Amino acid sequence: MLTILEPVSVVIPVFNGEPYLAQTIETVLAQTLPPEEIILVDDGSTDAGPAIAEAFPGVRLIRQSHAGGAAARNAGIGAARSDLVAFLDQDDLWAPRKLELQVARMSASRELGYTLAGQRMFLEPGCPAPAWLRPELVARAVPGIVPGTLVARKWVFTRIGAFDTMYRWSDDTDWFLRAREASIPMAILDEVLLLRRVHQANASADPRSARELVQAVHASLLRRRTAGKEQVP
Repeated sequence: MLTILEPVSVVIPVFNGEPYLAQTIETVLAQTLPPEEIILVDDGSTDAGPAIAEAFPGVRLIRQSHAGGAAARNAGIGAARSDLVAFLDQDDLWAPRKLELQVARMSASRELGYTLAGQRMFLEPGCPAPAWLRPELVARAVPGIVPGTLVARKWVFTRIGAFDTMYRWSDDTDWFLRAREASIPMAILDEVLLLRRVHQANASADPRSARELVQAVHASLLRRRTAGKEQVP
């Protein structure tokens, strides 16, 4: 039986994304399954990023004062017309069949709340490799538990909440942990559908991001411990 593919909205949060934004948007426009809409949420940029976005026909630009990536993603979710919402960071790239493969999986299995896919990192030419970037991370494909591989149904955000603006770097980790705690049905596709660009300005390179990651994991453990105690008769 032929599966009818559902429409999908794409949300791109941007803050001073001028160097790579055009290439990022081009990989969305090159999808074998064109998105219903591309929503670019500008988080108070001071560079030419918004102008670059406006030069692409069909890109819907939303502007907000600088409030962080979580707030930008949440604004995109609120503005999305489709039930399925996909996310892409301003400096990363999608494989051409990214939306087609993930939307097909979700349209065929409508009980799924979200899907993820494989990812591979690549070092931006001319940029020195950061200390944390081991050679095997570049050469090897790994499961991408990051927003750039995420396609989610809106009801998931209603059930577990949106991205927590308390976090500057680990809002995605916190969201995935909450989704796991809530036993949201999900699937991870084997295909590498996201190429993550490594460069000197990556937000994850900030040493404070590691501390915040630990904070998000610790909060999850406390929630699970509390929930376990509540279930004890």
